[in-house]
Amino acid sequence: MLHGNAARAVHGAPAPTTTDALEVRWLRPDEAPAFADVYTRISGIPMAHWEALGEVRAFFRDGVMVAGYRLGRTAVRYATLVGADAAADWPFDPTEAAEISHLWMDHLLDPDGRREVYGAMLRDLLGTGQRYIVGGTVSPVTRQSQMASLPWLLEEKVLEGVLAAPTTAWFYYGTPATMVANAMRMGVPVPWLGLLR
Repeated sequence: MLHGNAARAVHGAPAPTTTDALEVRWLRPDEAPAFADVYTRISGIPMAHWEALGEVRAFFRDGVMVAGYRLGRTAVRYATLVGADAAADWPFDPTEAAEISHLWMDHLLDPDGRREVYGAMLRDLLGTGQRYIVGGTVSPVTRQSQMASLPWLLEEKVLEGVLAAPTTAWFYYGTPATMVANAMRMGVPVPWLGLLR
């Protein structure tokens, strides 16, 4: 997960307040370049504009994009990053797993807003109907946070050609049950318990 205030630079808007509710919706195709540019600036990881097409969930406050992520209904993207040989050793086929990528939040987003982002992410992941959920990051802090929900390590790999220098990345997985258990510990509303399996 990534934090930053670059969204305000894109939209030329003031800092988000903590009092107004978030507008939550799928990103429109014409908004893909702005999302990709914000993510690239915050993370330092290049995101092509076409990667922000498809199912990208965006969160706005006062017209300012303050968070977002990309939903993958399979984990083929992460499998490609680790390589075919490594993915072949996963305990499941990548097509049997969902993934969240390009997750970021504005550092000024209040705790209720963060819980709303996590709640939407949980609903989207459960809505895929997949039995497994894959995550990945190049940040040790993010790894520690996300592995509370996705507790099993799949791969630790040095990625080349993604950042300016070779960078260690971690890939891990969990299930809807591990996601829901951590969401409940965090106080995130869990509305779709019937989808657990």
